[in-house]
Amino acid sequence: MSSKRMALRQSLIQRFWLYVSKTDTCWVWTGSKKCLTYGSIWCSSGKLLLAHRVSWELHNGEIPKGLWVLHKCDNPACVNPAHLFLGTPLDKMIDMDAKGRSRRLPIQPTKRHIGPGADLTWDEVREIRNHAMNKTKTHLEIATEFNVNQSTVTRIINKTTWKEL
Repeated sequence: MSSKRMALRQSLIQRFWLYVSKTDTCWVWTGSKKCLTYGSIWCSSGKLLLAHRVSWELHNGEIPKGLWVLHKCDNPACVNPAHLFLGTPLDKMIDMDAKGRSRRLPIQPTKRHIGPGADLTWDEVREIRNHAMNKTKTHLEIATEFNVNQSTVTRIINKTTWKEL
C-alpha cells in the first residue's frame, strides 16, 4: 500500500473514532447519518461510506462482494463489530422477518426465493392465472397460498415471467 494511500486510510480511521460513543452494549455513531438512520462518513475520494461497513472493515477486513453488513442489535447507528455480521440481501430479509420488522410477507428460506417464482410448476402458474382471471383471490392471497412474493404473482399474471403459456 502506498504511503499516500496509507495516510488517507489513517485519516479515515482517526475521523471514524471521533464519532463513536461506546456504551455497555452498542457503539453508537454520533456523526452524520444517511436517511436519519445509518451512520455515514466521507472518505478522501469523495465517496460516502456507511459507518457500520467501515467498522466491519477496520475490525475484520474487506467485505466480500455481494455481502452486506447486518446488525444483530437492530440499531442502525451501532458500529460495534460484535453486533455486526455478514449476509446476503435475502439474509437481511429473513432477519427482518424473524425480528418482526418486515412489512412484507414472511420469507421462507427455500429454493423458491432464488429468482422470480423459481420452483413453481406450470400447473401452479396456470392456477395462479385462473385465480386472477376469475377474481377468486387477491394477488396477496395467491402469493400467500403459493409461498411467493406478491410481485412474483403480478409478474406471472402479466406474463412478464412464465411467458410460454
